[in-house]
Parts: sequence; C-alpha cells; structure tokens
Amino acid sequence: MQEKEWEARPHTVVLKDRSEVSITGVRAVDRYDEFEVSLSTDLGSLVLGGKQIKVSELSVDSGEVRVSGNIEYRQYVEKAPKEKGFLKGLLR
Repeated sequence: MQEKEWEARPHTVVLKDRSEVSITGVRAVDRYDEFEVSLSTDLGSLVLGGKQIKVSELSVDSGEVRVSGNIEYRQYVEKAPKEKGFLKGLLR
C-alpha cells in the first residue's frame, strides 16, 4: 500500500468575534472536548481553548477546520527535542 505524501498547504487562522475560527493547513484533529481542541498543522500543533468549544466543520482532504464557541486563547506548541541516550535522561 502506498502511503499518501503530504504537500505543504498554506496555513491561516482567522478569528471572528472570538466565537468562530477558520483554520487552513490542518493535517488532523488530535483531540477535542468542550474546553479545548488540539490540531496538527503544517507549522506544528495548534491548541485553541475556551468554553463550549465545538468543531463545527472539518475537511481532511482540503485541510480546513472551523471551530466555534467562546474562544479564550490559541497557542502553538513546539515538539520537545528528544534526549539522546538512556543515561542522559536519567541524570538530568
């Protein structure tokens, strides 16, 4: 089975009245509940939080997501660098 290659897509975040967010360049919805949604984008993980959060539209093919609710924050999360070696992790 051939694995699908991802090509980089433009990434935009448009916030409207702190109640609706349109996002492009999304690869996956990692998790969400009524307080937070975590998305994988071409530029890293994006976390949106607030109250009554809902993923109202999702198109995996085009990479577009709409989130609604009372949006209180957005944050990009960088992946932590992996430690090299077993002992280095134990001795820090």
